[in-house]
Amino acid sequence: MGDDDSANDDDSGDDDDSGGDATLTFECKTAGTCTVDLEFCQIGYPGVPPSEPAFTCEAMPAACLANPSCPCIVSNLSFPAETCSSGPLGGDTVEIYYP
Repeated sequence: MGDDDSANDDDSGDDDDSGGDATLTFECKTAGTCTVDLEFCQIGYPGVPPSEPAFTCEAMPAACLANPSCPCIVSNLSFPAETCSSGPLGGDTVEIYYP
């Protein structure tokens, strides 16, 4: 009670040393990490098998920035999404099958 250990409180999982709030990220396979609420992980399956899926971090649609969610993302995509899921700490992943 009353001890100040704030130097140790904000570094868990935070690679940003700017001193500001930690930016949450989530894994998107070969694309690396996407930023929660600013990007979503898109898994694109090409129309010609046996091609491998492409993993990309895509910018969150502007219409979804105030309230990022799967229904908003899916309704703002140029291709129909097969699935959309949200991680427990945020971060949305969308699967798209290209023609």
